[in-house]
Amino acid sequence: ILEPITFEKFHAMHLKVGVAKSEVKARLKRAEEAERQRKLEEQRNEVQKIIDEAAESLKAAEDLTTQAENTARPLFKENDNMPASEIEATAVEADTLAKKTEGELAAASEKFAKAEDACEANADLKGFDKKDVPRLWKWHEDITARAEKVVAAMKKARERAVQKAYAEMDQKRLAAARFIRARMGAESKNGEQMYASIHGDAPITKEKFAEFIKALPDFELAEGEAERLFEHIAEGAADIAKEKFLELIRLYYKCVKGTVFNEEISIKSKT
Repeated sequence: ILEPITFEKFHAMHLKVGVAKSEVKARLKRAEEAERQRKLEEQRNEVQKIIDEAAESLKAAEDLTTQAENTARPLFKENDNMPASEIEATAVEADTLAKKTEGELAAASEKFAKAEDACEANADLKGFDKKDVPRLWKWHEDITARAEKVVAAMKKARERAVQKAYAEMDQKRLAAARFIRARMGAESKNGEQMYASIHGDAPITKEKFAEFIKALPDFELAEGEAERLFEHIAEGAADIAKEKFLELIRLYYKCVKGTVFNEEISIKSKT
């Protein structure tokens, strides 16, 4: 037999149901908040990963810049004892490292922008990037300034190398003229006869000139120097004409920028 429900019992049951509903709502709310926090933490981790990758790019850029500085150090000041070829090779190596630095810096910049955009687009992430990114941007600026200093110094060094290479090759041209004249004397030939012995009446090609100049007794040439000497004497032409060859063996000095120009040295010649 069912007993009638009194008001007191109904009220107590009503309270229990209300409490149960409240607990269910609270659990759902806590679960939703926990899920929101989980997603937020996941998003923060994603942004932090981007920032960490940017920091790695900056570390790589700093290491490359240090290598570039160490490589370039001999060229930060003019060194008259360093040959042009060594100056050029050193400058190229330092420049290559500096270019790699630029690549790493660009990669870091892209990652900074990506992290900043992600934080700007999400209200829950606003300001999250401010913890590390400003400090990393300062690091980026410092590395950039160092790399630019290397690039600027190497540009000047390469300009010096060009001038020095010209001066060195001009000295080699004068030496070649002396050795050619010595051979002319040994073979009792004048300039036109010596020219004809190299390539007949035809203009002297690079190959024929290199073959001739390498055969001069005691005339020292580094690898590829005979070809560079040809280019220096030919002054952009494809070959050396008779007039240019005869001009060579007259043995005149031509000084580089900043010194006396066109100092003529008169000598007795069979030309």
